[in-house]
Amino acid sequence: MNVSIYETDKSNIGRAYDLMKMAFAQQRNIIDPEPGIFRNDTIRSLSSEIDRGEKRLVVALHRTRLMGCVLCGVNQENPTEDFYFGRLAVRPRYFGNGIGRQLVEEVERLAKEEKFLRSTCAVRIALRQNIAMFEKWGYEIVGEGTHTGYAEPTYYKMAKSL
Repeated sequence: MNVSIYETDKSNIGRAYDLMKMAFAQQRNIIDPEPGIFRNDTIRSLSSEIDRGEKRLVVALHRTRLMGCVLCGVNQENPTEDFYFGRLAVRPRYFGNGIGRQLVEEVERLAKEEKFLRSTCAVRIALRQNIAMFEKWGYEIVGEGTHTGYAEPTYYKMAKSL
């Protein structure tokens, strides 16, 4: 499928938020805690993060239809070297069509352009298929993280040198 991938402003955050909720809905009964899009995020909070320059929005459009999106920005754990992305979402009917890969490639391009050394993300330990996908794309597990209130790690930190 031919899609246009580019960074956009917050005017698209409402559509992106809806797509993220749709894409992450299938994980609600698989992972604990449930995806952050259902726990922490609102259109207003994401819009505010974009306004403050904490996050940027990259979208994939087919004609005018939003097919995928991802949020990205400076990784606060290592702000001089790492560019982080999260909430990678693709319209469920189009999983496996390369849209997610194209979005990640655009994030990596932005990171290289801005002289970051690594692209990073967090992937839930329970989502083995997602871990394998990122490993196929050149990402490695570089650490673990634990959500507040949990005794055991709940996600892997993954990184790719640029």
